[in-house]
Amino acid sequence: MSAWQTLDVVGISSHWLDWLHGFEPAAETAIAVPILISAPAYAAPLDFRPLFVCLGKQINEKVVLETDFARAELCTGRPARLVLKTNLSDSNPKSVLPITAALAQQWLLAGSLSLHAAVFQFQGKSVLALGQSHSGKSTLIQSALALGARVLSDDFVRVSFPHNRPVAHCLRGFMRFRGADEMPEQVLWLRPSNPQFADTLAIDAVLCLESCDQRAQQTAIQPISKLEASARLINQSGAMFLKREFPIERGKMLIAINRLLDGLPIFSVTTGFDIRLAPEQAFAALFAALWPNQRIGARATRQTN
Repeated sequence: MSAWQTLDVVGISSHWLDWLHGFEPAAETAIAVPILISAPAYAAPLDFRPLFVCLGKQINEKVVLETDFARAELCTGRPARLVLKTNLSDSNPKSVLPITAALAQQWLLAGSLSLHAAVFQFQGKSVLALGQSHSGKSTLIQSALALGARVLSDDFVRVSFPHNRPVAHCLRGFMRFRGADEMPEQVLWLRPSNPQFADTLAIDAVLCLESCDQRAQQTAIQPISKLEASARLINQSGAMFLKREFPIERGKMLIAINRLLDGLPIFSVTTGFDIRLAPEQAFAALFAALWPNQRIGARATRQTN
């Protein structure tokens, strides 16, 4: 499995990125020589977050993002330069922001979006569920798995546009579910041998999940405008690339967002307790709202691993 196609990143090896995203069992202990890679890579159990805030500073036309772990130099329209300063000692998502920013920039230059989103396929329809942390992405995915749906990711994906159709690509070799009711956190490793996990899925609909302090009993579904959905996509992709320092990436991001939303049903969803307690009915109602003219049954065939 390779996630780093279309990339042109200097200063990091694809094997190390594979480990970081959970696709390889062990990491290289050091990177002595910068390596130019032109194919994607993956990482270890870390939670990735959208780039809401540019933590860097501008130096001679470059934007520098730096943490104790890594340093990234970004310049519009050019390959990013990554420097690993030390071994990764914790799972603080901010530690890897320079890496996620560099990868997001390079994917934009190749015409792809990296998104903080979950993707699953249920009864032949693939849904991209966009949302901040605690908006219900993991709950949605856990219920989808229980119903026998195919799942691509619960948190982090890349979207490309082959043949002008949006296609989501898996960017992590694991899913992480937070513990609830005194249950421990669960890490589910995605392996190609399991048919319930997908590497790529063509997207048929977009859901914008709403964050809420207190869950309702029933899941609420309503249409959302393309303009508002575009704003959500920017926030969950890389708002820093709208800054004047990134004119090329800004243009490519807006084009990609428009291509993603063009012609697809777009809904705002506030997940309720029924997603977990009565998933068959909740998913039937959700899909009836997305595709009112298509008959989609309430009961899915449950798969056994």
